[in-house]
Amino acid sequence: MSLARPSEDAKRIVDKDGVVLFDQPGSQTTNRPEIDRGDLRKMLSDSIPAETIAWGHRVVSVAPIGAGRHTVTFANGSTVTTDLLVGADSTWSKVRPLLSDSTPAYTGTSFIETLLFDGDTRHRASADAIGSGTLMAVAPGSILAHRYADGTLHTYAALNKPEDWFDFSDAKASLAPIAEQFEGWALQLTALISDGETDPVLRAIYALPVGHR
Repeated sequence: MSLARPSEDAKRIVDKDGVVLFDQPGSQTTNRPEIDRGDLRKMLSDSIPAETIAWGHRVVSVAPIGAGRHTVTFANGSTVTTDLLVGADSTWSKVRPLLSDSTPAYTGTSFIETLLFDGDTRHRASADAIGSGTLMAVAPGSILAHRYADGTLHTYAALNKPEDWFDFSDAKASLAPIAEQFEGWALQLTALISDGETDPVLRAIYALPVGHR
């Protein structure tokens, strides 16, 4: 339980001016403990034999070869032949086309992911705005943020824009037009974007057709 974060389930909703509209404190119990995703993955992977997971094997194609068997080709050039193939690879599945001709479509919304480090000391106003768990600042456009155990502030700026609106060829410069979309918002909120300390990551949101099975 040393990795558990009892108060991480706190939720706070604010408006664009930073005025708190809803504030649910953390539970302070370990009945349903939160945990940082990286810590959880390490805990799970460390609990099984090292050879169980083949890291660095991104699937690029899956081809049926008859009798229910398939050849899986990986980006590193290696292949494997399977007697049982389970597809659990999310939106851009290489397995799904064997079962369905439906393809994901852009929803019209993109998230831009940024990180701030040492939030409690170097970005105190933004850290205080988040609180101990998750912050949702919702208006036309949204800023969603949460904190990690080490004080890192993890932010997603959500915008409804055309798929090709974002140009990340100059990653640091690209933060300015993103922050401009939140002009007039409280500084402790926009700083989560404008002060980003890593190259921003575009998370364009795609979805399969409603009702797809």
